[in-house]
Amino acid sequence: MPNETSETTNPPERRERRGRVRGFLAGLMGGVAGVMVEWWMGMDWVPERPVVTEWVVSVAGRLAVAGVIGVLAGVVAMKVGGWGQRLGAGLAAVVLAVTQSVVLARYGISWGPVGVVGGLVAGVVAGGLLVPPVAEWVKWLRGRVSGVVLGRVEAAGGEMVLVPDAREAVVVTCRLVNETALRGRLAAGAFLKLNAEFAAVGSRVLRDCGALTDEAEPGVVRGIFGLPLGMPVGEAADAAVMAAVALDDVLREFAERPGAEPVEWGIGLACGTLTAGLGATGYSVAGDAIERSKWLAQLRGEYQVRMFTDEVVHRVAERSEDRPLEVLHPPEGAAVEVYQLLAQMGGLSGEAQVRRDAFRDAVVLMRAGHAEDALRRFGDAREGLVVPDPVLERFVSQAAMEVERGGGAGRRNLSRNAARP
Repeated sequence: MPNETSETTNPPERRERRGRVRGFLAGLMGGVAGVMVEWWMGMDWVPERPVVTEWVVSVAGRLAVAGVIGVLAGVVAMKVGGWGQRLGAGLAAVVLAVTQSVVLARYGISWGPVGVVGGLVAGVVAGGLLVPPVAEWVKWLRGRVSGVVLGRVEAAGGEMVLVPDAREAVVVTCRLVNETALRGRLAAGAFLKLNAEFAAVGSRVLRDCGALTDEAEPGVVRGIFGLPLGMPVGEAADAAVMAAVALDDVLREFAERPGAEPVEWGIGLACGTLTAGLGATGYSVAGDAIERSKWLAQLRGEYQVRMFTDEVVHRVAERSEDRPLEVLHPPEGAAVEVYQLLAQMGGLSGEAQVRRDAFRDAVVLMRAGHAEDALRRFGDAREGLVVPDPVLERFVSQAAMEVERGGGAGRRNLSRNAARP
């Protein structure tokens, strides 16, 4: 993730401090008002009842209750959006206070609600008046980016930097690849809950890594690096690689929860030109890289590994460890050379790097038509393996088939794929 500086983190920190001060002032105003009303008026209020009322609530206790209620009303009013919701909640609290007083009076407890009502009214009004105005663009981005990114946008000019434009960006898409099986096995409510939890976990990780999260269909989580603020495509690719690796780690923990359903996911990274900007319906993003990353994520079901990138991400990312797979044809668009993302730079052991290099050499030999030599290098890539490698076994099988056919077919690349230029 890009390093955070005081310049980029100050705006959200200042906003948070201002919010705390406003909340404190709103609560203080509500609390003081409640105590004052209770002191001036509440002590003489006694609901009519057929028997003598006993004063079992002390003066100090009544004042404290009025003050606390006023403080809570002020703080809650700061958090609730819109005057309609504030007034509705405040009216409900007032009705509850008055009816509670009448009920207590029937049991011999004289407790006047005037101070509490005064605190409620003052807290709601103060909290509503002290809520800072929120710009429309903030509403569209809130929840889709982290507080740090929101602060950067604010420091860069806010709405002025969100005008529609075409920019290079990197898309990370994570999707459930066994969604159909889960839907058939789980009840509707449990399936929807699982989808919501999956989306919440994935979106949180991507936002924390600096992505703009994009709305997607159920079972799909998407983050875009390089938006809404532009950045060099290499930096965006490195940030996307870091996010994909972090997301994979978190989802493994998610899948290993006690009693969790067997969740399988794929992660695809694609780079391209995206058209994005603030419009009438919010901040929207469109481009071929979105669909390509989604298609890459779906390859989990074919290769039995979880992370894939296209050739552009492989080329521009400087802090990734990957290995080439095949040149494939997506449902739409030109052929794409696919890579398996293994780790961030430094995430592979020395032995794993040697195996990765041997695998890479073997793929190059296969594409050149030297199936026998490729088979030997694939054997080198097998040395030291302690866990199954389904991709390696897939390629070994293809190389063996080419050797049986005489090796000449290797010049056509791998069976169903177009040759790399």
